Amino acid sequence: MNIMLNSFCNLTCPYCFAQPLMMEQALPRIMPMDSFEKCLEFLKHNNTRTVRIIGGEPLLVPNIKDYFDAVLHFGVFDKILIFSNGTFSEKIRQILIDYNKSISIELLVNINSPADIGEALSRTIETNLLILSGNNLNVDIGVNIYKQHQDTDFFFELAQKLKKRVVRWSYASPKTMVSVCGVDEKLFYQYYQDNIGTVICFLEKASELNITAEIDCASIPTCALLDNQLRQLLLLSPNIFRQRVCRPSIDVLPDLSVVRCFSMAQSKRYSLLDFDSERKIFKQFIYDIDLMQNEKCVKACKDCPIYKKYHRRCGCLTFSSFGGSDL
Repeated sequence: MNIMLNSFCNLTCPYCFAQPLMMEQALPRIMPMDSFEKCLEFLKHNNTRTVRIIGGEPLLVPNIKDYFDAVLHFGVFDKILIFSNGTFSEKIRQILIDYNKSISIELLVNINSPADIGEALSRTIETNLLILSGNNLNVDIGVNIYKQHQDTDFFFELAQKLKKRVVRWSYASPKTMVSVCGVDEKLFYQYYQDNIGTVICFLEKASELNITAEIDCASIPTCALLDNQLRQLLLLSPNIFRQRVCRPSIDVLPDLSVVRCFSMAQSKRYSLLDFDSERKIFKQFIYDIDLMQNEKCVKACKDCPIYKKYHRRCGCLTFSSFGGSDL
């Protein structure tokens, strides 16, 4: 379960599917402290030892120390995992170093190309991550593949400087396609075909550097791949296909509503206070969204052994919801 601490960010990533959610006027810009403590109570009740904080960019919250203090005050948590873009200030960097002495602070940083965010911010990210790593903070890095011929050399250069042997990556769904009511089946296959070359180049580079690239979120639908592409992916990174289907991530918004994931935030929402376990929330989304969406399977699914076993389509559920009227 991820706690969305704030609904604003200092970047406008071209693949970001959280922007429509962050623009909602009714959504609090920052989660009130009493709501955050209710989230912590929920985690404590479920014997969860890690507090996962997302945004927006959560390290832009002016009183971030108060939220860290609240986690410490509960006295039951081992770790705070922060999803960040890495562009935070020296002051925030020092706060992270200081709190890491009392509770494990870990960062998962999504790395953007200097072409997207500029050289200055790229240098800030590199400096922050190198200093944090040098102060015994665990920093993981990831990248989103979202376009043809995407340069990822900058990403591997940083990975080598950080001495990372494992990195993360995601196959981002194009927000221009999912922003309308569903997407065309033809566009679905075309998108994967257009960008699979970038994925293969990325994985080849990782293999050359002896770096394991682990895919975040859902795997690539095998029906969208040509035979030679499938063989290349199996050779380079067989773990791509371990997670067969897209599953709910469970994100708690600043108003304590719960969504399946950011990209499906306009579908169904529930109140965190109506549940007593994360498993029940997970099952609710499976029944109310996942299984309903998967009834709209395409022809390729009907005879697919993966679909027959899991009763679920492969790939990002948002992007594969052809004609989904509730998206």
